[in-house]
Amino acid sequence: MKPKAFVFENLGLKLASLIFAIILWFFVMSRGKTEMSFQSPLEFRNIPKNLELVGETTRSVNVWIQGQESTLRGLKGDEVKTVVDLAGAKEGEGIYHISPENVKGSFNLKVVRVNPSSIKVRLDRVITKTVELRPTIVGKPAQGYRMKKIEIHPPSVTIEGPKREVDPLRFLRTEPIDITGNHEDFTQEGKVDASGKNIRIQEKGSVEIKVFIIKEGR
Repeated sequence: MKPKAFVFENLGLKLASLIFAIILWFFVMSRGKTEMSFQSPLEFRNIPKNLELVGETTRSVNVWIQGQESTLRGLKGDEVKTVVDLAGAKEGEGIYHISPENVKGSFNLKVVRVNPSSIKVRLDRVITKTVELRPTIVGKPAQGYRMKKIEIHPPSVTIEGPKREVDPLRFLRTEPIDITGNHEDFTQEGKVDASGKNIRIQEKGSVEIKVFIIKEGR
């Protein structure tokens, strides 16, 4: 039999077999594959040194990953991180797009999509400022006594943070100092109350508060 005749003999059957083999291969490869959604924490990298994230920034996105169901079920949410590169970012609000390429992890699986596909990020300039410290006093001295004065050391602290947070501050208070029932001078260590404020206090440690108490009528 001539070679050319052999190639074309039963050509339809051979093509059908080839197509069936390809379909079978795709079926075997895709068998057990599925998509699963993971909540992926956002990781902001390369934030410029003089800038800081402020406001209500999105902290996580939903990521759909395709792969073998058994593999996906063994994947933990904290293994799927979505990276937003802020290198070169400027002060103010910006829109940053997120694609499957932003999703990082040790897995060898296909990231299908990410939702939302873009987020708003607001960056504010970091500034420092020195503000006065004011003690917070609660309670009353013993009967027949009154508080004469209070001394606090250091009298001020240096704070650092986003301009929108730091600029309006004129003073910070200490955590409450209770003078209930006292009839003589005393010194107590206290802490600066910065709760609810997105600031950092550069001085470490506590402050010293001295309360002077005298008899009424003096």
